[in-house]
Amino acid sequence: MNSLVRAIISVCLACLLAGCGSTWSRLKASISSPSRHYRELAATKQKQDRINEAVLLWQVVRYMEPGDKKVDNTIKNLQKTARKKANRYFLRGVTAYQHGDFARARLNFLTTLRYRPDHRGALDYLKNRLHRKEQVSYRIRKGDSLSTIAYRVYKDAELAPVIAYFNDLSPKAPIFPGKVLVLPTLPDEYLKPPSTIERLLKQARKKVEKADLDGALALVNQVEPGTRHYRQARKLADRIYYCQAKALMKKQLYWEALERLKRVSPGFKKRDKAIAQARDHLKSQALDDRLKLARNRLEQGLYLEARTVAEEILATSPGNQAARSLMNDINYAIANQLLAEGKDQEAIAVLETIDLDYEDTAILINDAQLRLNAAAETHYRNGVKYFLNEELELAIRQWQAALKLNPNLDKARRDIANARRLLKKLEALEKGLPK
Repeated sequence: MNSLVRAIISVCLACLLAGCGSTWSRLKASISSPSRHYRELAATKQKQDRINEAVLLWQVVRYMEPGDKKVDNTIKNLQKTARKKANRYFLRGVTAYQHGDFARARLNFLTTLRYRPDHRGALDYLKNRLHRKEQVSYRIRKGDSLSTIAYRVYKDAELAPVIAYFNDLSPKAPIFPGKVLVLPTLPDEYLKPPSTIERLLKQARKKVEKADLDGALALVNQVEPGTRHYRQARKLADRIYYCQAKALMKKQLYWEALERLKRVSPGFKKRDKAIAQARDHLKSQALDDRLKLARNRLEQGLYLEARTVAEEILATSPGNQAARSLMNDINYAIANQLLAEGKDQEAIAVLETIDLDYEDTAILINDAQLRLNAAAETHYRNGVKYFLNEELELAIRQWQAALKLNPNLDKARRDIANARRLLKKLEALEKGLPK
């Protein structure tokens, strides 16, 4: 009796959702063959290209008629179709985004979610990139350079490297009209006059002399990457981190000391020796305590500190499964943070250190690679344009950029070889030498 009541309620809800009439004759027909009713409803949704709804209805049919292989195949095919359509619209959205057509990009990303509501790439663009207020787009004009753009936007030509950094460009490479750049809204630290930053660094050095390392570090960290005094600030930061590490080691806080030492630049004197000393001390600490400590840092969102502890555990005990599992958790959290920041290549590098069957690691790698492949295709097409315009060196650079994003893009590799052969022939002709 209970099963009959549930069937009646389910059929009534299905009729309402499908816009069906609520007459007794139609309800009676549905009760007499509920699976047929759901089949018809699923087929209707399928014809309307409402694939996700169709899948859910076919799953109801499979529950009512277990063992029907045709239903299983239908569900698999629909899910495959949904993935293909989602990826196709996602790539279109990425291409539109890269060309500065944000309205079209948003439309394609929304369509992606229609076919695959959990598509991380589309969600990332819609939630983070297309709504960023801290950046604006700038279409390069004829005669522009990174320096002239920096002066026009920030009134400081020396901020050209900052623009290059935010757009994955080489500061020395040429730029071309029509390309859309992302220009970040820089904090005041970027725009401080030289005298202000010099005074700031002078104050930081005085604090170091007075052993106020935290206060000195707070001042040094105000000098942003890409600004003119960053190299000086980086050297001072190395010195501060090293001094902090030594003080922590005196207190037998070895993992904290090691975390500080890893922030010191690799070429810093005595860094490697201090790291070795900290590791030697860590070997004597209880493994369980360190695992608990790493888990605690992970739960607090201190991913780099957590990874430092987990790395040290694995360095002394490579076969420890608990540490390996913890490392998966840490790297997964770090990778998702990188994905949210749009750093797909860095995220893939981290994800590839995780076991592929962990959570949705394989899906994340695939989605990130799709975005990189789309960017690589854009570079490849730009290379073809330059090649057709007989600008061979520029074409080669574009194809090399494409290969950097997608090393499997064999057509770019072949075209580079072809362009280089042509360049050699042209050079031979200019020198009057035989081909």
